[in-house]
Amino acid sequence: MNREDSYFVESGLDYDGVATTAITGLTHLIGEEVVILADGEIIEDEVVSDTGTITLTTAVSKYSIGLVYRSELQPMRPVFSTTMGTTAASIVGCHTMGVSLHNSDGVKYGTDTGDLYEINIDEIGLENTSGKEGLFTGVVDVSVEGGYDLDNNIRIVSDAPLPCIVRALIPDVVLTG
Repeated sequence: MNREDSYFVESGLDYDGVATTAITGLTHLIGEEVVILADGEIIEDEVVSDTGTITLTTAVSKYSIGLVYRSELQPMRPVFSTTMGTTAASIVGCHTMGVSLHNSDGVKYGTDTGDLYEINIDEIGLENTSGKEGLFTGVVDVSVEGGYDLDNNIRIVSDAPLPCIVRALIPDVVLTG
């Protein structure tokens, strides 16, 4: 699947045909705020008219449209074996985390859902092994705020109409006790 083929919306419709500015058939979404992936570009905050239509400013030949679908990953606290036992009751510091993604975009991270940072897949120096245009496969190192505590959690969030496939989280852990 390429970026423009993505269909990650709720109660949605898709279209692939002659370029058009008129999106019709949305009577089930009248008055709702929707998100559109139009020829691979995200259009947010569109409201469906009382006739079940939306008019775009630019003609598109492929789109998916629907309600925003929010995915959230909050992993369990990792526990490691050490020469002194396990880290279950230890204060653990994790200031960076590797996030391994597969054919993804529109991914955000943070320690609180109210304070998220977008993962920039176009960042210089990232090795993208995805064969899909506009999507990313590889590992991105992200900063994790919060210092040292017992439950320093990271959240991975996606509310874009794009794929978000997390293969692994790779913490850079410092044990203190």
